[in-house]
Amino acid sequence: MSIGELLDQGFELLVQNYRNEYVYKNLIAQQLVLERHAPGEAVLLSEFRAYESLADLVIINGTSTVYEIKSELDNLTRLDKQLNDYLKIFDHVNVVTHHSCSATLLPHLPETVGLIELDPQGKLNTVREPLSNLAHLSSLAMFFSLRQAEYEGILMAIDGKLPSATPALMMRACAQRFAQLSPSTTHDMMVRILKQRDRLHSRDLYSRSLPRAMTHFGLSTKLTRQASIQLTRAMALPAC
Repeated sequence: MSIGELLDQGFELLVQNYRNEYVYKNLIAQQLVLERHAPGEAVLLSEFRAYESLADLVIINGTSTVYEIKSELDNLTRLDKQLNDYLKIFDHVNVVTHHSCSATLLPHLPETVGLIELDPQGKLNTVREPLSNLAHLSSLAMFFSLRQAEYEGILMAIDGKLPSATPALMMRACAQRFAQLSPSTTHDMMVRILKQRDRLHSRDLYSRSLPRAMTHFGLSTKLTRQASIQLTRAMALPAC
């Protein structure tokens, strides 16, 4: 048995017996990224700062989709705040949970939020599709979710210049300008600039050569080309 095969066996044990956050992230990466998108078509962002919350996974392709994981090991105390933040930023918002929790969780979700459940066979199934949220976005919330180079790049693309302000006040001036922008325009620009953050063409091809247990790791971890080759080769070595 190779190291990769051993990791896959261990992952299957986790799917059946201890469905922690990595299990969900890895299954989303497998089933909702690699199986649905061609290489280079989508970008996966893990632990994405979303206004005042931290989104588990975001997929950027032609639009923006966020996945908030609530396993049977989690509590729901922060869920309302998280969803409120996500609905200001993303076109599609989903909660991903275990099938044993979905019937209890569904009535508490806003009607625009989708629900995906993990079945006993390790398959992600859609209980309710998310509705488009483009009409309810906030340009200011999107601003506070972007890096400095990203929000400045958006303003340069729209205005051809940055606001006139001292370096100490530039962030505030940029935020004020963002607040004046159409949310639909801001979202389109956000999607375009986030696709430049982590293009997956080389990384998702590399991820397809890794054990299935390491799909999320391969997509979300930045390794040099040489390190990627070495890791792939190591997965084929005997486990003992």
